[in-house]
Amino acid sequence: MISYDFQKVKDWYLRDDIMNIIINYNKYKYITFMSYNEDGTSNKPRRFLTAMNVRGYKFIMKFCSVYRQPTSMYRDTDNWKITRPFFSLVKEEYQIQRKEFFETGKYKESIHSTDFVIDIDSDSIYNSWQFAYKVVDLFTQFDVMFCIYCTGKKGFQILVPFHKCIPKTYFEIDGKEHNTHEVLAFNIKQYLNDTEERIDMSSYGQLRFVKQQFSLDGRNMCPIIPLTFDEFIDFYSYKEDSYNPYTDIDYWMKTESFYKRGFCWMGKSNMNELDKFLDEFIEKKIGENNG
Repeated sequence: MISYDFQKVKDWYLRDDIMNIIINYNKYKYITFMSYNEDGTSNKPRRFLTAMNVRGYKFIMKFCSVYRQPTSMYRDTDNWKITRPFFSLVKEEYQIQRKEFFETGKYKESIHSTDFVIDIDSDSIYNSWQFAYKVVDLFTQFDVMFCIYCTGKKGFQILVPFHKCIPKTYFEIDGKEHNTHEVLAFNIKQYLNDTEERIDMSSYGQLRFVKQQFSLDGRNMCPIIPLTFDEFIDFYSYKEDSYNPYTDIDYWMKTESFYKRGFCWMGKSNMNELDKFLDEFIEKKIGENNG
């Protein structure tokens, strides 16, 4: 069921703090827009690199009809070099340029680094929260820097910035491509016994994107706001209620300014110690199984 209020969407995205936060965090990202039909089905995503300033931001929001139809906004997990190409806004030219860049492998030369993201999805937002809590607890034990936010419908995403996560490098096994982020996520799944497959492993392929923080979910207008630790814990207290303020645009509209909140980063350290711990855990588990 799609929920959409034209005026609230416009008021949200044209707030100075929301506008400038999205601009400042996307200087090295491609942004993607996914629009939805009345029956809830989605249309083909459209990825753009735009001039990251107020004028460019306002233009692309109008160009992608964000104020006229339910639309979700995404950002790449990859960080791109300053030399990455811009795409034309002329549809025919855009299609040719995009195909040449992304489908021929040219894009690989333009990637600077990649954020590590755990995309958690389940049958309900509170089931997702329970597993997200396990990941938060694990990351906290190793003081890993991360932020966490509800993705708007049934999930949570946990993001570790590129300068604090392990580098994403690729390798082949039996002719199939894998990468270090995929291995790390698999190890986390094993350690936390994710038998319900709540971690989306497709997130670790090439050219992935995640919900744009401080944007709105196009299906229900839930703001994608990074939460403090206390807010994340409090989120679950609304499990038995029909209303959860953290998923309500009216609740977040009351925030005077999001500048000081930022991404609500938790922890300070990189993932090296956690990665080492998980590798040792998996090796021990394999040894026990073979023993």
